[in-house]
Amino acid sequence: MRFVSDVEAGRTLGSAMVARLHADPALATDLAKAKREIAAAKAKPQGCGA
Repeated sequence: MRFVSDVEAGRTLGSAMVARLHADPALATDLAKAKREIAAAKAKPQGCGA
């Protein structure tokens, strides 16, 4: 059973947490690094023996 107030509280808390994270310069640095790592991994050949 879910209560509407629980769902609303979760949304409010989630929004506040995301806003706080987006205000953190360290997160922006980490995200940029992760994007570069993902791009590099996608550029590598896939499959056996690659």
